[in-house]
Amino acid sequence: MRQFFPGWSSAFCLNACAAVFLALSLELERLHGCRRKWIWREVGRAPLAVALEHLSLLATQTQKALAAADALGMAEHYVQSGWETDAAAMAALAAGNTPETDEALATAVRALYLPWLDESARNLQRFAAQAPASLKPRLFPTEATAGQVLLFVDGLRFDLAHRLAQQLKPMGIQPQVEWDWAAFPTVTPTGKTAVSPMAAVLTGGGPEEEFAPNITATGQRWTSDRFHIFLKEQGIQNLQGRDCGDPAGRAWAEVGALDSRGHNEGVKTAKTFEQELKDIASRIQELCDAGWREVMVVTDHGWLLVPGGLPKVNLSHFVVENRWGRCAAVKTTGATELPTMPWHWNPEVTIATPPGAGCFRAGLEYVHGGLSVQEIVVPRLTVRAGVASTGQAKIAAVKWVGLRCRISAQNVAPGMKADIRGRPADAKSSKVEGGQAREIGSDGTVSLPVGDDREIGNAAVIVLLSPDGTPVNTAHTVIGENP
Repeated sequence: MRQFFPGWSSAFCLNACAAVFLALSLELERLHGCRRKWIWREVGRAPLAVALEHLSLLATQTQKALAAADALGMAEHYVQSGWETDAAAMAALAAGNTPETDEALATAVRALYLPWLDESARNLQRFAAQAPASLKPRLFPTEATAGQVLLFVDGLRFDLAHRLAQQLKPMGIQPQVEWDWAAFPTVTPTGKTAVSPMAAVLTGGGPEEEFAPNITATGQRWTSDRFHIFLKEQGIQNLQGRDCGDPAGRAWAEVGALDSRGHNEGVKTAKTFEQELKDIASRIQELCDAGWREVMVVTDHGWLLVPGGLPKVNLSHFVVENRWGRCAAVKTTGATELPTMPWHWNPEVTIATPPGAGCFRAGLEYVHGGLSVQEIVVPRLTVRAGVASTGQAKIAAVKWVGLRCRISAQNVAPGMKADIRGRPADAKSSKVEGGQAREIGSDGTVSLPVGDDREIGNAAVIVLLSPDGTPVNTAHTVIGENP
């Protein structure tokens, strides 16, 4: 569009294209959504009708960028529902079955998705500039314990983690899904080391060689070979291939090729996600069946995937020492107006990232290393022996009587609780009298009293909690008001 209107800014052109494709996608869905009920879908002859379901969802969800009052709020927004936008984009890209349909879908996804990615990333980058410490990893370190396998999956983005959980359910496996900030920059040498058992013996040096830390005792740079030596010295089994080892001990294992396929195949990798996730789920089941008490799935970073490549951002080589697509180490004598964050392993090292969804290298469709919720909000899945899936617990009915909220829930397991919160994942934001979640009865009901009458009319979130306190289902409400 800019070639016809050279005075228009790139952002304006992106938003103008998005508006056009929004209207077009919704109208096409209205006209042709019915085709998904025809026999042609069953025989694989209606790829665009299938894709329209995802495109119309993408069009609706990208009308408003992710935003919140702070970085934590943005992460929680993304964890609760924002990831569904990424999932819709990936599903649309995977729906084509010819070069022609692939090209058409890529054009539509780029027009709808890129402006949303860009604005959402800029919102997070503003919070990072104001309070970089608020984006530090917050979960406990991953130290392998007896009976536990740490299963590393490179590039397991949050939307794919949800798809993985769905893959596990038919196997009778119910994972606990948590989230954390990835170590920054969001590249493997920084992120993988931070979630490994070796993290406690590493420290930051300089970022000259791919943002990898040093071994504190020797000053040597971390490498895969040195990591494997460390595992052997610590008595941690390094499970290769389909080896299940001794479930009475401790273990580290790796599975999947999500990240390598993304770098090698670009947008085409969207078609491979389903099989990759099946392979990961199969490996988890294999380890559980072998007798391991717990399998904890950890990852290093997420990523951005945009058909046609991310917008190029220029960066002078006089300012930086080491540059990847979405991150660059700033020289001690350099200065930049780009968004920056300290390096996870050495806060004295400043790492720059392109504004929004930009990229320091041209033509990259799949890239990571920077500051966006897709790259830096990462999942952690825990599977424990004997914890089977019983169907997704969900809120069935809500009724307010004054300041008391009566809730009915379905598929509730023993020990599950309910709470009313300002922020779904923050127990401290509870509105319930006493600030404590209440256990759901055997009949699936619970009554939650709100202790402060000043809360009447305020928006809140009803949260179902697993026995260990993890949110499993939410519903928005207004305190004291029935819909």
